[in-house]
Amino acid sequence: MLLSGHVLASNLKWEVYGDLGAQYESNPRKAASGSEQGDTKVRALAGIRLHQETEFIFLDFDYRASHETWLGEMDEIFGDRNKLEGYGQFSWKPADYFTFYVNNRREDLIVNNRFVETQNNRTVRSVIEVGAEFTARLSRVDTLNLVPIYRAVNFSDAGIDSKRPGVLLFWGHRLSETDALSVNLFAESIDFETPVLDAIAPQDDILRAQAFVGYSARLNRLSYEFEAGYTWVRRDDSNNADSIDDSANDYSGPLIRARLNYQHENHSFQLRVIRDLTDTSVGLGGSFSGGDYGTGDTSVNQLALVTRSQIDVYYDLAFAAEQWSWQIGYRYDQQDVEYDALDALEDAIGPIDPPIDLGLLGVQDETRNLIYSALLYEMTPKITARLIGNYRITDFTDSPLGREDDIYRLGLVFTFRMFKYGYFDLGAEQENRNSNVVHDYVDNKIFANLRLVFPARPGRRDARGGYGGGGGGGDFGF
Repeated sequence: MLLSGHVLASNLKWEVYGDLGAQYESNPRKAASGSEQGDTKVRALAGIRLHQETEFIFLDFDYRASHETWLGEMDEIFGDRNKLEGYGQFSWKPADYFTFYVNNRREDLIVNNRFVETQNNRTVRSVIEVGAEFTARLSRVDTLNLVPIYRAVNFSDAGIDSKRPGVLLFWGHRLSETDALSVNLFAESIDFETPVLDAIAPQDDILRAQAFVGYSARLNRLSYEFEAGYTWVRRDDSNNADSIDDSANDYSGPLIRARLNYQHENHSFQLRVIRDLTDTSVGLGGSFSGGDYGTGDTSVNQLALVTRSQIDVYYDLAFAAEQWSWQIGYRYDQQDVEYDALDALEDAIGPIDPPIDLGLLGVQDETRNLIYSALLYEMTPKITARLIGNYRITDFTDSPLGREDDIYRLGLVFTFRMFKYGYFDLGAEQENRNSNVVHDYVDNKIFANLRLVFPARPGRRDARGGYGGGGGGGDFGF
């Protein structure tokens, strides 16, 4: 036991980090030209990372807490913001036939507005997933896996909580040393604890099922995965009144997931394609149920069934003795709403006149195109410069006026390694929006940030890596 404990402790990697930064922003309200009002924001952040991987244990833990406040009149509008966010993954494999795991993803934002009374100043996006994988080896190349899953999802104090028991059953067949085939069945029951629009709209729970086949291959430089099948969603409206029309309560659609990665010397190429029918509010990344959907969806406080289509293309090149690194990427993201709270309300009380703008309910059809690029130059072992830009086109398909927004951002960041555990970031960014319906704006930012990381993290050749503006909030995240 003493020896086992020593081995676990020796494999544990940990890191404590924090930063303190300030940012001046010329137009934080994104107001129209002539209405700009600049202000300065400061932020402090502290976090911890833990990572361990042994024959029996896997642990990946990264949580951080931050506080930010505006020094001028913007504090009256935005208020102080306290945020807890991060993820945790833990799995235990005591035997070849059994693995237990727990996953958590959380984003908890508390806004303290000292000048305006707010009824609800806290928003939460949290997913806890608990599961166990049972494996039966049918032959040298065939395995049968059963994975019972339980997930608890919380969106906000005033939003929708849900409980999601489910089960995944899949058969895997290894074709050779490099490739494999699988047949997968997944089903989950979604019980919403806080119904959409409460007693006014129908109170539907959901049964979601998927069936798909998968193929994967891992070669020397190339690896790829492909999954294709179908998704069925059935709304359980047995608890609704007889006066509500229940005829159109089922939805279905194709399921496609494809990933390709190629790496050779200084070149790296990635391609990902996802098409799935889901409830967009979940934002589940890396779960058994499907795609790596981010938190940028438009439905965070209501039930919304959507068909989500996404294409990512990414290329990375290191050159000039790896002193330079260049990345370029493209993302296509389309969200088609199949069912939302407005549909439920109209089914319950009849057509709404005048019509309600879908955007006011927080869910709508959208098509987004994003092109991004980053160029990194390691000037000296202690000084790095990053030139980063992106251009996003958002087409609000539901808008009766045909709204389309174009937003581009361009920034330059210098990072100085002051000492073994300390970094200083200094940078500037400009963001522009051009729209054919709403007002245009220009927002300029200048930020400075001190980062401390202990133990010192190893260097990495990622032009998008690091904090991209850090504590001051100059976020170049793509």
